Amino acid sequence: MELKKVFGDTQLCVRRAKDILKCRAQKSGESTQSYIQDVLGLCHQIESNMPEDKVSHLMKGIAEDVYRALLTKEIRTTADFIKWCQHIEEMQQRRI
Repeated sequence: MELKKVFGDTQLCVRRAKDILKCRAQKSGESTQSYIQDVLGLCHQIESNMPEDKVSHLMKGIAEDVYRALLTKEIRTTADFIKWCQHIEEMQQRRI
């Protein structure tokens, strides 16, 4: 009986994480780094070994200006995504 309760709670957490991930977008004033960490955390809750479709989840909700800049880049992995986001953020900071 206890196992069923724990498993049921796990399934509920996974379902909740999927719902949040589905509509997760970078909030105004939220750093790119914070957004990336949150999305990757949700992906891990859903499936700890989620394949590289994490990149599509990240791209889907990233801020529009960053999204446009990323469109011209070769991004196949989350590491690529993070590298380019850091580069874009550095360029934006230099501009200020």
